[in-house]
Amino acid sequence: MNRSAAFIIGPTLTVSSPRDGETLKKPVVLLRGTAERIAELTVNGRKIFTDEEGVFSDSLLLLPGYNIITVVAKDRFDREEKKTLHVILK
Repeated sequence: MNRSAAFIIGPTLTVSSPRDGETLKKPVVLLRGTAERIAELTVNGRKIFTDEEGVFSDSLLLLPGYNIITVVAKDRFDREEKKTLHVILK
């Protein structure tokens, strides 16, 4: 992808685990995914970081029952992509 196309597209965000709607049995979950063309990445408002390839992982402690995980990727022009996951801890 050339630089002008990347400028037009903005940030991209992919969450590979957990899956939206998943029911989990352990209270600690490893959030994993990739983010490209970003200046900032947050999980539930807390800043996290990617490696050189844009891969991120973060351990989250879930509460019993229904949990919402919000991942937001922003680029330097304040454009954002947001993923909201709904998971259940049984």
